[in-house]
Amino acid sequence: MNRLIAFFFLLFFPALVWTGAASASAATGASAFDGAQEVKTRLISPSLTTGNSAQLTLGLEVQMQPGWHIYWRTPGLAGLPATLDWSGSTNFKDAQIRWPAPQRLLSQGLETFGYLDYAVLPITVTLADATKPATFKTAVSLLACAELCVPFNFNLTLELPAGAATDSPYQAILAPWLARVPGSGTADFDILHASAQGNTLVVEVKANPPLSAPELFVESKAGYLFPAAQLTAPNQLTVTLTTPVRDDAPLSKDEYILTLVDGDRLMEKNITPGAALDLQPKPPAQTGISLPYALFMALVGGLVLNLMPCVLPVLSLKLLTIVRHAGAPRSHIRRSFLASAAGIVSSFLVLAGLAIALKQAGVAVGWGIQFQHPAFIIPIVAMLTLFTASMWNLIEIPLPRFMADAINDRLPAPGEQDPTLLGNFMTGAFATVLATPCSAPFVGTALGFALAGSPLDITLIALAMGLGLALPYLLIAAFPAVAHYMPKPGRWMNWLRAVFGLALLISALWMASILTPQLGERPASLIGGATLFVLAILWIRRSIERPIVLIKGIIAIGLSFGALMYANQPPKDLPNPLLWQSFDEAAIPALVAQGKTVFVDVTADWCLTCHANEKFVLTAEPTRSRLTASHVVLMKADWTTPNDAITAYLKKFGRYGIPFNMAYGPAAPQGVVMPELLSAAKVAAALDQAAGQ
Repeated sequence: MNRLIAFFFLLFFPALVWTGAASASAATGASAFDGAQEVKTRLISPSLTTGNSAQLTLGLEVQMQPGWHIYWRTPGLAGLPATLDWSGSTNFKDAQIRWPAPQRLLSQGLETFGYLDYAVLPITVTLADATKPATFKTAVSLLACAELCVPFNFNLTLELPAGAATDSPYQAILAPWLARVPGSGTADFDILHASAQGNTLVVEVKANPPLSAPELFVESKAGYLFPAAQLTAPNQLTVTLTTPVRDDAPLSKDEYILTLVDGDRLMEKNITPGAALDLQPKPPAQTGISLPYALFMALVGGLVLNLMPCVLPVLSLKLLTIVRHAGAPRSHIRRSFLASAAGIVSSFLVLAGLAIALKQAGVAVGWGIQFQHPAFIIPIVAMLTLFTASMWNLIEIPLPRFMADAINDRLPAPGEQDPTLLGNFMTGAFATVLATPCSAPFVGTALGFALAGSPLDITLIALAMGLGLALPYLLIAAFPAVAHYMPKPGRWMNWLRAVFGLALLISALWMASILTPQLGERPASLIGGATLFVLAILWIRRSIERPIVLIKGIIAIGLSFGALMYANQPPKDLPNPLLWQSFDEAAIPALVAQGKTVFVDVTADWCLTCHANEKFVLTAEPTRSRLTASHVVLMKADWTTPNDAITAYLKKFGRYGIPFNMAYGPAAPQGVVMPELLSAAKVAAALDQAAGQ
């Protein structure tokens, strides 16, 4: 009997041993270790069974001696990622490594991405049949490095029986590494935008609480290698991480994989930098501004244009008309001012038609861009010169009837048809022309809506703005008795005409001066000199027998020229002058990444409002001291002549006119837009907001 028992024991012992070993593997949820002393690996499962699910998670556990590391899927400047071959597996369809967020490592002076000392790589496995057991056989190839790099090959086998999921001891090992696999972001932690600007990648992040010690890993099809990102605004919920490329080549517009890690928060997002993901704000027409609101802005903006320096020379003509009409019939006053209002509104509608035509033709449009062309400015200089000569009673040469009527508004004789209506109409049109270099408050918002919208939007906004500019004329036409409250005409009007003529001459000389960047200094000087020469000849011709009149003329012309020179002269002997550099939009993100605040001033020689901002705000204290601080970079975008880059820059903000000012900084990488009319308080507030103060 004992011999029989011994025989059966010897016969079935190997089978019992093999079954026990297999059961132990299934029971523990792990394969045997394979490897050398430096590096060894095994497969682990958080469940003792397949769990009756088409997908399950395994883990490749890699134990290393201290100082050894393996590589992430994108290894950096050196290294190779782990690869797994699942040949020989049963009930197996597919497997994908889910890469945990790596560490940034320095090996032999080279920056790499990987895992130091220990790692578990989660693996998502898809079964062919969830109701059957599975055998996982994998050939693992990986490169591990310390002082030397050594390739390793391992063969691992893990068997899992079918059945309901049962937790294994290895669930606790795999769980923290699964938690290190980046997700797609959350409401309080997300990558909002990315912009490839030159050789710099700018990433805007939303983080609540703010980022503390972020790491940004960038993968690109072009194989760009990025050093560590810089956190440029640690106390902001929206920050910018700027990562320059190691070489100087501009970034491609290919898709990038961005992995962002900040402590326990981590995410991964595929993103394609470019215009669709620009950091700049959208034009007003795309940000929810309604047509009624835009029309109201246009009406108010047109009304404010009456107070802008561009329009004041023409308003002086109408003010003189009001004085001259002090004793005129109300019907004449009403017709005169209605004609001027009609000239304004009609001119705005003509400008709208031109804008629609240019836009349909694909040409860039903007408010005041006609002043970029000498062919427009030179006739304006001539007209202002004639208006000046008329104010000073110097014109004795035949003029076209409409021009003579415009500058010699007179009352109709009894029984005569009013000859001044066309002249008043042309005065209104001229006021519109001179208004276009100015971008008053509210004008920028309305123009942005119009020029980014449909032809109907452009027409309606132009009509509203024209009515706004014409509103003072319409009010006087509605209440002509206002003219009767003006002083009666008398000798004092000669002095008034002289003052208004002086203002017109200054305007003419200023117009001639803005030809300098377009034609050159000598041609611009010749045109300005011709203006003075014509007026001097007319004055000498009229006052050849009246020396006192000649002396007055020389003094008036001298005062005009001196006033213009003073207005255009930059401040001298300042303790901290403004040092402007040329506008370079692509350089702004890199400067912001260095902690700089960038102040951008889009200006032009023909923009009087721009000159007023510069003279009375930017170069005056306390703003000058703020702008000359060591962390502030000043950029001037000169739009005096056509410039496609500046036009495109303005268009990004839905702006088609100037002045336009922006402040960029660590706390506002997308920029802070300032109003058209600057003040020291407004500039200081924008700079503080950009710097995060």
